[in-house]
Amino acid sequence: MGQLTAILVGDRSLGLVSGRKTPGGVELLRASRAALPEEFAHQTPEQRAESVRNAITALGGAERKIALVVPRSSAVVREFDLPAAEPEELQQMVGFQLERELPMPLDQVKYAYSVTPAGDAKVRITAVAVFNEQINGWIQLFRESGCTVTSVYVSSFGLATLAPAVAEGGTALVSISGQTAEILILDGNSLAFSRSAPIHDGAGADVLANEVERSILSYASKNAGRSVPNVIIAGEGGDADRLCAGLSTAMGRKVTRLALNGDVTRRPDVSVAMETAPAAGVVVGVLRGKGLLPDVLLPHIMKKRFQLAAPHRIGILAGLIVVLLLAWAQSSNASLQKENNALTADLARLKKPYEDVVKLEDNAKLIGKWTEGQRHTWLRTLLKIQSRIDPKQIYLQSLTLDDAGLLTMQGKCTGNEAVNDAIGELTKDKLVVADQTKASFSKVTNATTNYKATFTVTATLVGFEKEARGVRR
Repeated sequence: MGQLTAILVGDRSLGLVSGRKTPGGVELLRASRAALPEEFAHQTPEQRAESVRNAITALGGAERKIALVVPRSSAVVREFDLPAAEPEELQQMVGFQLERELPMPLDQVKYAYSVTPAGDAKVRITAVAVFNEQINGWIQLFRESGCTVTSVYVSSFGLATLAPAVAEGGTALVSISGQTAEILILDGNSLAFSRSAPIHDGAGADVLANEVERSILSYASKNAGRSVPNVIIAGEGGDADRLCAGLSTAMGRKVTRLALNGDVTRRPDVSVAMETAPAAGVVVGVLRGKGLLPDVLLPHIMKKRFQLAAPHRIGILAGLIVVLLLAWAQSSNASLQKENNALTADLARLKKPYEDVVKLEDNAKLIGKWTEGQRHTWLRTLLKIQSRIDPKQIYLQSLTLDDAGLLTMQGKCTGNEAVNDAIGELTKDKLVVADQTKASFSKVTNATTNYKATFTVTATLVGFEKEARGVRR
């Protein structure tokens, strides 16, 4: 592939980046962004198609074939370790694990994954899944705008491609597009943690600083307290500079801005803003060709091919000839023919049960490997929380749970009382610890809906008190 155009679909804009492969690496030819209407999410399909066409026109047009980049907030990301295995066996084990961990049936999503060594004969899997309906909707919108989507990537992997190599420790990479922040943590060159968080208009740098610190704590709780000394803003330009300075002050630590270097060059007029950084990362990663970015349109499905050497083929052919000669010699014997027919029918009836037994045995072996590193899931906890939230009074925008039992909920509400009532119900259900539950509120100015305030709730699940204290210290 010599040239590639990628478009990031944000909640308020489209970000387009084009690049080409050069003898020394990758050259970025173009990077631009165009706004989408504020009411885009609530438009009819016809209106959304028109909005996308207008945005592409404002971008100066696009190539006929594009790579689509969907934001982290539209995807489900799971990281887990599995025993090292052949690619086709690993594919089946990943499918088993995702069926167990994803909150939706596997046939409702398109998924892909990356594989990195994890030591002790294991591999680290970072899997991404996006709803079929969502992907198909975007593909249709771009088709009606004259573009063909040839691949689909999740923004986290694009951002990870742009991260610089560091001497030691993990790296937190932070990006903001519209009202959503994306925070990912890299362990070396491997994507170890990824999450998105809503950032309301007018929110100060302290709000984003809290989200970054929460992400680092969650990562540390799952990785034996590993440090994350590097914080980098993924973007260039004035907005990135202001965010870098504000975040550095709020966190009380050094925060740097992304700097493209190494084998990545660009034309003089090309600047990679935060809204285009994930698309730039996808272009760089795909054109480099050194590591396969997970494309959810082309999951890693591999099958062994059964091949016969020439001597085997000759032997089988000779055997078939002998069988045919014997069958012809016995064709005159009616009784033997009848018996032969009966045996053939019996064999046909036994074939399916035999194949089922073989398949069951193979799956049992795979499940044996798969269950070596089982992980805790939170589906029942999520369903309990959902049953205690009144959607008429509370609009839940974000909910996170980690292995240390830390629960974080963010969203909008009609008033403080609605959120406090929900917390009270969760406390009565003995789901959260009362003295380790906090709620903060912020009034929405010029509210146009019944939701008059935004809220953030942090709590500790019952049974995780010790783990939570260890993380918070």
